[in-house]
Formats: sequence, structure tokens, C-alpha cells
Amino acid sequence: MIRTWPHFNTMVPAFTLAVLLSILCKGIQSLQDAPFKSSERVYRDAMVCPRGISNKAGGIVFLVHGASTTGTNTWSGSPFNEPLANSGPGYDICWVNLPWKGLGDIQQTAEYVAFGIKYFSSLSHASGNKINVIGHSQGAGSSLQWALTFWPSIQPLVLNFFAIGGTFRGTIEAIPMCILENLWGGCMPSPLQLKPNSKYTKAQNSELDKHSGAYAQVKTISIFSIYDQVLQWEGSEGKTSYLKGATMLSVQSGKLCGKGHVVGHLGIAEDLAVLKIIEAIIPSSNPISNELDSFDKSSCRHLAGLWLHLISRWQYVLKVGINFVIGPARMHKLFHQYAHLRVVKEPGLQSYVCERGYATDCLPPNATFPDLRKL
Repeated sequence: MIRTWPHFNTMVPAFTLAVLLSILCKGIQSLQDAPFKSSERVYRDAMVCPRGISNKAGGIVFLVHGASTTGTNTWSGSPFNEPLANSGPGYDICWVNLPWKGLGDIQQTAEYVAFGIKYFSSLSHASGNKINVIGHSQGAGSSLQWALTFWPSIQPLVLNFFAIGGTFRGTIEAIPMCILENLWGGCMPSPLQLKPNSKYTKAQNSELDKHSGAYAQVKTISIFSIYDQVLQWEGSEGKTSYLKGATMLSVQSGKLCGKGHVVGHLGIAEDLAVLKIIEAIIPSSNPISNELDSFDKSSCRHLAGLWLHLISRWQYVLKVGINFVIGPARMHKLFHQYAHLRVVKEPGLQSYVCERGYATDCLPPNATFPDLRKL
């Protein structure tokens, strides 16, 4: 006679259910937002809407600048300010001025970006409390992508993420840049983090799961130039600005401007053709291949005007270079602390990175960001 054990039979599915719930809860817990380490006032003071917010039909477009500059210097005179605001249904343009001109810890600048997306989406009523975001260079491939990765609650708030010359995989140019910066007291944090083999870049591009920064977390369009002098070896596929799951668009592709359209890393954020690419995609929900059928190729013929515009902004270009080589609040070192040169180590990863499993060596949860004036 075979004896059955009803109690055991009921325990098996109960145990299985408990295991499944444990795995599910662990997954949910791992995707919680990272903490904000500054007050709301600090973040809000960094946000700029040059013409205010008038609830235009297209909603708010949030712009994020790269390293060695400010949002105001990058965007105020670019096609992504007034020309974009007046295109199509009309858009409210806003941007952020990141601390330390974007040369501080990218994990800190990502907090400003994550807050900006939360804040501006709550004000973008015409677009259903969702916004479009545009980033350039480090602001796209690092600050924005890090924010989208570690603040997953903001992902549903983004309609389109346009990355212009994004540093998704770092840049080898950070290596010689740090050599120059070491002459003036040590490399700044973000160039150290942008090295292709840095702890930061490895963590962002972790292959542990598809929630990491190695994958597009929202509808992402990565626009790049094969002539980019900062993101080297882009090639026709955009190797440095490549992001899994993103739509890769070379400005020099045959469907767009062709190889005769010579534009570099700074110029691509001033390029009228890039604006027209975004204008073709931003209002529609059709496949991007179809959306680009409406791309205005005449914008490619404004290349001479682009170079003249960059020449007219020579002070801006010069400031970007000086800030990269010397860094903000570093000038005093040239005169008073030349004898105390040292190399600044790459900032430690925040504890939430290890909690997601993307690194094994992180700072304690109560770690704060350093004051660069003391470096």
C-alpha cells in the first residue's frame, strides 16, 4: 500500500511560490531608484527655461550639456534653443547647468539629470507629462544614460532620448586629457571616469542584465559623426557612441547628409542638419526609418554657415578647451600650489551600483561627493 502525504504535497507548490515571490521581490528591489544626495532646492536652482514654460503643444524638451561647459553656453546660441522651440507644434525648451561644468563626478551630475526629468515631466501637461530629452557628449552617453539606468522610475517619463555624439563607451581621448590635467594638479573626475577601462565605464556597460547602461532603457536615437575628433574610431556604425537597442544614425549616411558633411564633436551640437533629424523624428510614433523620409536634406548645405557660427563662438570653444585642460577652480594651482601636484584617483562607485551587481567595490551608502575646490 502506497501512503500519500497530503501535507507534503501542499508544501511543494507553496515552497515553489515562495521562491518565485522571493526572486520577484529581489528583482523589484534591485530596480529601485538610487537616492538623491542633495536637497531639491539645489537641483531646481540648476534648471533653466530661457522663455519660461507656456505649455506648448509639443511639451518640454530637456537639454543636457557635456563636460567643460554649461547648459547656457552650449544651448543658448544653438539650433536646439529658439529654432527648435518654434518648430512643429512648438516646444518649451529647458536645460540644466551641471555642477563644476560637468567635470565633477558623473554620478553626481546624473542626479541633476534624473531630477530634471522628474521635475520637467510634471510640468509638461500638453505632452501627457512626458518629455523629450536631448544630450550632447558626456551629457548624453554618461550623465543621461546613468540617470536612466539607476533611476528607473523616470524611464516612462521619456518620449525620446536623442544622444548627440554620446560617450556611451567612454573615450580614449580622456587618457591624453588626463596627462595634460596632471600638469596642473591632477585629472578632473569625469575624464577619469570616461576612460574606456575605468570602473565607471565598466559598471555602466555591465552585461549582467538588460537593465544596465549597456542597453537602451527608453526609445533612444544615437546621432554621431564619423569625423568626431573626440569619440575616435566611430566608423560607419558608431562604435564609441554605440548603444544596444538604440537607433544609430550617422549624419554622413547616404540617407542623410553624406560623407561630404564634415562636422566634429563640438560642431555636431550646433549642426542644423542634426536639428532637422530630430524634428523629423520627435513628433511621430512611426518607425524611425519612415520618419526620416521627411528629413530636410537642404539643411546639409548649411555646413559653411555652421563653421562660421563656430568661429563666431571662438570664446566658447576656447573656454571648453581651457576647462578641460585646467578645470574649474584650478587656476590658483598654477600660481600657488604648483609644487603640490598630485593625481586625483577616479571617484569611487556609489553603493547602489554594487547593489545592482554591476561592480564589487563601492563606497559606503553615506558617502558624499567631494568639493572640487579642495582637490
